[in-house]
Amino acid sequence: MNTKRYDTVEAMVLDTLGTDGVDAMNQHSEAVKFIRGLVSFRNEKKITQRQLAKTMACSPSKVCRIEAGRDADLTLGDIETYACALGLSVHLALDDESLPAAARIKHHVFLIKDLLDSLAEIATKQNDDPGLVNKIHQFYGEVLFNFSMRFGDSYHKLPPAITVGTKPAIATALSKRATECLVVGT
Repeated sequence: MNTKRYDTVEAMVLDTLGTDGVDAMNQHSEAVKFIRGLVSFRNEKKITQRQLAKTMACSPSKVCRIEAGRDADLTLGDIETYACALGLSVHLALDDESLPAAARIKHHVFLIKDLLDSLAEIATKQNDDPGLVNKIHQFYGEVLFNFSMRFGDSYHKLPPAITVGTKPAIATALSKRATECLVVGT
């Protein structure tokens, strides 16, 4: 018997079912993305479907149906009950795609700032725990680094901008602010 080996599932599906099979697989993967996230949370907490069902006050088959379904089949009540049973909070984000991208980005920036302020408040209240405070400082550095990297990736996709001296104006401002943040943090 000659066994064929594949590097990826997609390669196997392509070989056995063709491009239509790959398209169907990708569509299915997209249709269950949110549910996969829920299941991932459950697995990370090492909670079985049966344990979750007990906490949700429903049958294990209901949990199984939720996890085997498609994102579009979920109700807000199912999401909330499932998440709360895992100790997660649910936040509903509404996005008006008719608004300019700048307005939408500002909205998210302000939400992130509020979350970071909450973290700073925790550090202030736990000031007697230097380990925790240091970890929060480290996290702030990681946030700055990750945001700067993602921002830089997007920024480099822009066409050339108005310059001040030899650098674009925004790059000069960001470099100065990032340096200030790093100096203050040390």
